[in-house]
Amino acid sequence: MDRTDHGDLGTWGITSACMMFVQTEFWFYTLRFLIGVMEAGFVPGALYYFTQWYPSSRRARVNGYFKSSICVCGIVGGPLAGLILGHLDGAMGMPGWKWLFLLEGLPSVMLGALVFWKLSDRIEDAAWLSPHEKQLLARRMAEEARPQGKASMKRLLQLPATYVMSAIYLCLVMGLTGLLFWMPQLIRGAGVSDSLRIGWLTVVPYVVAVVVNLAMGWSSDRFAERRWHMTACALMTASGYLLCALTPGQLLPLMVGMSLIMGGIIAWMPIFWTVPPRFLSGVAAAAGIALINSVGQLGGVIAPFTIGWVRDLTGAATPALYWLAAVSLAAVGLILWGVPRAYYGAEPPAADEAKADSDDKAALAATPRA
Repeated sequence: MDRTDHGDLGTWGITSACMMFVQTEFWFYTLRFLIGVMEAGFVPGALYYFTQWYPSSRRARVNGYFKSSICVCGIVGGPLAGLILGHLDGAMGMPGWKWLFLLEGLPSVMLGALVFWKLSDRIEDAAWLSPHEKQLLARRMAEEARPQGKASMKRLLQLPATYVMSAIYLCLVMGLTGLLFWMPQLIRGAGVSDSLRIGWLTVVPYVVAVVVNLAMGWSSDRFAERRWHMTACALMTASGYLLCALTPGQLLPLMVGMSLIMGGIIAWMPIFWTVPPRFLSGVAAAAGIALINSVGQLGGVIAPFTIGWVRDLTGAATPALYWLAAVSLAAVGLILWGVPRAYYGAEPPAADEAKADSDDKAALAATPRA
């Protein structure tokens, strides 16, 4: 996230906290729309920021740490919301749902201030780095291969890969939204009626996803490979949906299937976002990440609507699960045959990366500290 992202975080948190004052349908929809507007620039900004600080050979791991926050939110958010609703309901004359919006909105405001105060847009502007550290980081970034061609909006819109990557991300978001939408219902359909137990069971796929995410990010960077790692994640997602569809009402297979889905999708995202900077640079990279993210987020609208339509048509959730498996398999085809192999990039071998790390540490150790 760059320094402009402090505004996204701050206004996002303020708008979210303002939900506590909602009393009419008009203001509910107005504030939900504004929250979406405030949130829209955050993820593209953060991902572009990483391209200014980390070479592509490290970016899957860095993106993985960032995207792990989705899992942490799922692990911590549910129990925390239950705690707030259960223990603060009526405190100081306010219902629990108002405390929920207030207490979950304020941290974003504080983090926005921290981002503005602590982070710098560029390596050379970072006051917390020594001149020698800045030189080493700048050298590593300068050694990275840059995309050919002029960095412009025209080039962004002319590249077929931009639209293919948008379609892949659309499939990814549809897969994620489908799971988030159906996970409690699937668990309830397996005979679990207690809401607290359902909440704790939903934590399991997120925990699995953290492990898979960090492992896949490390592996993708270690072997300097993106295409087949993304394919493996998409196949994992598809197999998870198929398992859930084939074992309705059976808790253990459902938990395995949902863990495969969440692990595949959360590990897929960080690796996916290493690819656009390989064929886009400068303003085209920033705009391209925003465009791909915007198209992909439509999946958050398409998936719930389509799932509801399929369920109303058939009277069961199983056909919708098969459909989401097909969406994930469609993404496999786009990954393998829709994006030119050259755009996945040729990166330094792991041995060279390790040697560069060793050289950097040796140089820093030999540098007197002020």
